[in-house]
Amino acid sequence: MKPNPTQITRRSLLKSAGAIAIGLSLPHGVEALAEKARNSVDVEDRFAIKFHTIGGDGKAIPAPKDVLKRLYLVDKEYDPIKLLPEVESDGVCMLARPKGRFAFAMPFDLPGFGDVWTYGDDGGPGFESAHFSGTIDLNYALAASRLKKVEAAITAGESDGCGFPSAVVERLGKSRALLKQSREAKDPAAAAELATDSLTNSMWAGETVAVERARHRIKKNGPRPDFLFGCNAFGCLRGRSAYTKRFYDIFNYCTLPFYWNGFEPEDGKPQWERLDKMVEWCQAGRITPKGHPLVWFHKDVMPAWAREMNYQAMMERLRKRVRDIVSRYAGRIDIWDVINEAHNWANMFNYTYDQLDEMTKMACDETKAANPKATRVVNNVFMFGEDAFPSANGKSPERWTRTVHQYIQDLLRMGTDFEAIGMQLYWPGRDMLEMDALLDRFARFKKPIHITEQGISSNVGVDEKSMVKNAFGRWHKPWSEEVQADWVEQFWTIAYSKPAVRGLTWWDFSDNGHFWAFGGLLREDLTPKESYWRLRGLIQDWRRMRA
Repeated sequence: MKPNPTQITRRSLLKSAGAIAIGLSLPHGVEALAEKARNSVDVEDRFAIKFHTIGGDGKAIPAPKDVLKRLYLVDKEYDPIKLLPEVESDGVCMLARPKGRFAFAMPFDLPGFGDVWTYGDDGGPGFESAHFSGTIDLNYALAASRLKKVEAAITAGESDGCGFPSAVVERLGKSRALLKQSREAKDPAAAAELATDSLTNSMWAGETVAVERARHRIKKNGPRPDFLFGCNAFGCLRGRSAYTKRFYDIFNYCTLPFYWNGFEPEDGKPQWERLDKMVEWCQAGRITPKGHPLVWFHKDVMPAWAREMNYQAMMERLRKRVRDIVSRYAGRIDIWDVINEAHNWANMFNYTYDQLDEMTKMACDETKAANPKATRVVNNVFMFGEDAFPSANGKSPERWTRTVHQYIQDLLRMGTDFEAIGMQLYWPGRDMLEMDALLDRFARFKKPIHITEQGISSNVGVDEKSMVKNAFGRWHKPWSEEVQADWVEQFWTIAYSKPAVRGLTWWDFSDNGHFWAFGGLLREDLTPKESYWRLRGLIQDWRRMRA
């Protein structure tokens, strides 16, 4: 049996995130980094890393120790490698050298761009351990890697017939010149400033390249009449005509809530009436509904009467729940998030990975048995492995957690049958070129992808009416309705251009009873934000395309 996953909550993880670097506040055993984690990785010797951050005056300073503790290594699938830096002083740390290919992952507050995770990955494939000797200049490695990755994306785009605006060429020319100056600079701080300027230019260029390639693919591939454009419709029965009109005007797809505690607060007494009315609302607007979720082991949705069940009893009770719900709505709801966040997350019973995998297989099998036409989505969160990150205090849990990528591999190895991989993408702290690469990584599983939940803030600060109170992060500029609209427009364009992606679901339709801070497409009074109009225009343009 695989070990028990560490128990934490999504809300506590987000709360401890700071601006972008999500550092885990972990329970028992956090002091047990040392040999247990390190001995699980095949390493050679150690190498030193130097890194500078940029202060408010634009000058480079040796990175503070708490920043360096967020540095980690990833493998070729961008899953964290089980090694942590040993910080010696501001600006300098030591890392064990793993065998094989690896890349550096580093959060960086890039002047003029935003707070994002950046990668030193030699342009994509990762570095060979043998390439390194002596002290690694991480500022230079990050800048050189991003420049190389953007150049590769341009070459691939041009081979497909895509052209790029002159601003991209100008940015990359500047990036190359700055990188050369950085390499030749004798003062470490000056070299870091030049490398950072190079990185910023390449980041902007990379996002433009990703979006332009996506637009080119959309024109080349033609219309996608079966594509699902959606949002959760949890507020559809509140009697507000503006909500219904605006929802019907933009979407053809929605998510309906089947959270166990609200749906069946008493054992054997499911509340069908509310969901029946929601399904009728969908039918009236020709909206395709999806049920969410059939199985989820989060403490906030587990009924009080089910909390004392042993594993086998829970398995049988959930088997009945899945059969009852799916069979009742067969033909009216044919898409289901069969299980939610079971890779390691939301596991109030501390089930082993084998047990979580067995529960996943049961949910998939029972859904298909109850409705042979069902589309079964295995829904996941933290697609960049955030819940497997090292903690920001430089410590590690007794064992490292399983990423979504590893979970999907485990399911496929055991023969679990399902139709789609679900991906939640609340502010991911990555630029658009990395988002583009993320979709390609998961497309290699040869399964359709559904983007099931998304949230980007439209304002800064604290949103007291949301579940996640803080507007985390910064992309280009502080969050605003314009910045939210820019992010939505760019990411939906990239995702729609990918044949593997079959559906896009925003989460909060309005800032009423919402999850993500300032995350709605509508304001609290149900007037549209700019993001609503941008999405409406995009979707209308795509629907008007001709083959």
